[in-house]
Amino acid sequence: ASAALVAAAAAATTLPWLAEPLVCGRALVATQPWRLLTGALVHRDLGHLVRDLLALVPLSVVAAPTLGRALWPTLALAAAAGNAATLALQPSLMWVLGSSGAAHAVLAVALMRSRGAARWVGGTALLAKLVWEAHTGHVLGTPSVLVAWPAHATGALIGAAVAAWTLSHTARARVRPTCPRGAARPGAADQCASPTCDMVSVKRSRATSAPPLAASLTAAGNAAALR
Repeated sequence: ASAALVAAAAAATTLPWLAEPLVCGRALVATQPWRLLTGALVHRDLGHLVRDLLALVPLSVVAAPTLGRALWPTLALAAAAGNAATLALQPSLMWVLGSSGAAHAVLAVALMRSRGAARWVGGTALLAKLVWEAHTGHVLGTPSVLVAWPAHATGALIGAAVAAWTLSHTARARVRPTCPRGAARPGAADQCASPTCDMVSVKRSRATSAPPLAASLTAAGNAAALR
């Protein structure tokens, strides 16, 4: 799937007849909303495509263990929502090109799954980048190139939100008890194969076997006394 999308993006970038039905244009999305998504395949030139892929591909590999099956839906949502935000917040842009919104989504996921100083330093740098782009309207060091900063910001927000939900859900799953509810009730622990439940079963069996043993010893003592 990844190779097919890269090939499709390369074709849409170099073949005008293929780019025409895919490109995200302000005057077209109202009646052809799919362009909000397919516009991520169309780039200004091959150099633009290569730069986006150099960020998108490795960051997707890093984010995949965290997102799992949610990786592709997250990329699609970030691309479409980022293009919609750009058209809404940058009225001077007639066309939105590139997949940098999706790249910022997996960048945010990669930062969320990192730990310690890497998370805070990387997050601060990303926030500073987004603020710079929103203030100046161009990429740092390239004042001649306009940047779709709403796509970057929207993609980063979506990636961070999905990563936060996924990580919190995973953390809750890890702290769930190994035994089902009600395993402490008599007879329920026998249906659970976890070590915890085995210990409960052993303790319960010892507790239940103790009274008959004590009763037997008492009865034997009484019989000896009678003799």
